[in-house]
Amino acid sequence: MQVWLYVAGRPATTARQLVHLAEAVERHGFDGMLVASSTNDRWSSMQAVARRTRRLRLGVLLPPSALTSPERIAAAAADLDRRSAGRFELALAATRNSPEPNRLPPLPEGFSRLDETLAVLTGLWWTQPGERFTFTGRYHTVLDSPAITAVQQPGPPLIVSGSGRRTTSYLAARWADEVNVPFRGLRHTARQYWDADDASSHGGRLHRGRPPLRHSAAVTVHSDPDLCARHPPSISDEDETLAGTPHQIVAALHEYQSIGTARVYLRLPDTAGRRHFELIARQILPALHPAPTPPPPGPPYSC
Repeated sequence: MQVWLYVAGRPATTARQLVHLAEAVERHGFDGMLVASSTNDRWSSMQAVARRTRRLRLGVLLPPSALTSPERIAAAAADLDRRSAGRFELALAATRNSPEPNRLPPLPEGFSRLDETLAVLTGLWWTQPGERFTFTGRYHTVLDSPAITAVQQPGPPLIVSGSGRRTTSYLAARWADEVNVPFRGLRHTARQYWDADDASSHGGRLHRGRPPLRHSAAVTVHSDPDLCARHPPSISDEDETLAGTPHQIVAALHEYQSIGTARVYLRLPDTAGRRHFELIARQILPALHPAPTPPPPGPPYSC
């Protein structure tokens, strides 16, 4: 299971602070770092992160309010993918303000906008060089646009993140490479994985031959070795936080792995400091990333 650090978007965080954090995340062996941003101001900061890291995969999570111009997002994501030598992934948050529909489609307005945004992003990335892309929708229109080329083909991996079991699963199955269930607990996460797989099997994947939809979850972890064992970590639908000793946290994350979670995003509490981060990195991460088993010794050397 891949382990990423989830960084909540704080406007006061400077590019230099984000770079220092990314360097520490890479040094401790995390697979990636996902930065949630309320605006598009993180693109320049992530470019600095891309220059200062070598192995770490990088991601930006954008809310619906930041999706006003899919063409600009497609160009910015492709540029960051080139600057990072193919290490960038784009996540879009699927949130809603109205009750979920009983059937899919049609979709509420917010999801219709996101559906068109994903259509434009993939259209610009998946169009062959030298060809043109045109899209006319209710909310977005692109006329005769050239293809936008990234290092990763056909484009940077797309993540659809949301807790709506029906619509989020439909959008992820149709357009994305990964469905992410953020902060909803084990049982809800397992049910949403099933819904996403069901949507994929019923024609949600637009292009045949695409790889299966990857499953991921975002969880808040609060670990303290001084916590008493009578306070086990919460893995229910009602509490998004895994709180307990490092051993208890690892056991809970293995539960997520057992339901098919291929990647987990760990969010630290807002009050967490450097000591908490290093505790997670040194006692929890190695248990999820076991050292490879050395090959068995060969036969004795002889002439």
